[in-house]
Amino acid sequence: MKALLELVDKLLYLIDAHEELKEVSTIPSRELSSVLEGLAKEAVVMATSIREDLASREADITLASRREELLQHALESIAMGHYDEAEQRLESAISEFPDHHEYYNHLGLIAWERDDMKHAELYYARAAELCLCQMGALDLGWSQGNNRGYLRAIEGRALCLYRMERYDEARDLFETLAGTCVPEYQGCHYLAGEICHLQGSYQEAIDRYLQAPSEPSVLYNLALAYFQSHQLEQSAVAFIRAFTGNGHVCDLLLERALASDLEQSMQGYLGSTMYAEEFIDACGSLWGDVDDAKAFMARCYDDPLVRQTLVRHEQKITDNEPQEQLWYPPTMEELQNMQSLAQRVLERIMY
Repeated sequence: MKALLELVDKLLYLIDAHEELKEVSTIPSRELSSVLEGLAKEAVVMATSIREDLASREADITLASRREELLQHALESIAMGHYDEAEQRLESAISEFPDHHEYYNHLGLIAWERDDMKHAELYYARAAELCLCQMGALDLGWSQGNNRGYLRAIEGRALCLYRMERYDEARDLFETLAGTCVPEYQGCHYLAGEICHLQGSYQEAIDRYLQAPSEPSVLYNLALAYFQSHQLEQSAVAFIRAFTGNGHVCDLLLERALASDLEQSMQGYLGSTMYAEEFIDACGSLWGDVDDAKAFMARCYDDPLVRQTLVRHEQKITDNEPQEQLWYPPTMEELQNMQSLAQRVLERIMY
């Protein structure tokens, strides 16, 4: 393109040097022929380059379509629970496109579904490695397509490491994800906190729980960590907040029948019995041998003032929110009221 522009500029100069149209014929024929031949050659070069570029783009589109087609076939098998078939399809796809990270991410998913954490972790690690090789810059946001695959691979690997009790490695990855400021990964503060909690680092667990979204599961574990670090007032506040989100968790932890007098605020999944049961399954190792903490939680839960607060909270949501509304964190005024309530409860149950 540069050479072509220089030739055009030279031709214009020759013409400009002979201002009168009749003088154009006085331009030396050899010089004029040289310029025109150069223009023709450069035009051919440009046309060839354009054709090659278009052909390359069409080839890239064709390859991308083929990669996506192979992935979609595997996803169809995964959706139907045909994991052997999906695995075969993904391995065949890798033979064609060995550097495509999505194939490894989904092989990791299949291994996870089979409870094969060792192989799942290896697949996710390979997917993350391929993503890093393809990323132009280490930007852990969602702005680039490859970054999404990288973050999914890191998440999958972290969960596998957690399940294999390789806690220090898992915590590092969870904290990496939480540090991206991607909203979908802010819950990783909670998982990092849970690891600290399992390792007996209660204040570190508290610090991380406080950075996580204030869901009932976070609040129950936060309350437990406060109790274990002898911060009883803060523990009582966290328990009361947790009760307003999902009281079924408390009933299940105490091995009681689920409350019949309170439906527990609990429009939506966060307040459901299913959520409570899943919490018990996930956090059983934290709550299995903390009888003193459970006794403290029971005294808070059964206190008449707390029960009145739960009834008022439930009525407020029932009256003012649509049925599908999920539980939401309390306002600053409600937090202050809970702080005051916790102090009164402690005076009643501790003395």
